[in-house]
Amino acid sequence: MPVRRADEEYSGLPPSMLAVCYAIANILDRYNLAQVSEVSLNKLCYDGKIFFKK
Repeated sequence: MPVRRADEEYSGLPPSMLAVCYAIANILDRYNLAQVSEVSLNKLCYDGKIFFKK
């Protein structure tokens, strides 16, 4: 089920924040939160910012 987009007229968000909202919604339309989290966690581990043992 696609993520609903915020209505620009009623949301009260500045355009830059709406762009971020739409970008996140587009990602979540294709992937679930667990997949996005796994990619982010792998990137942090690869960069040496955190150590996480599976």
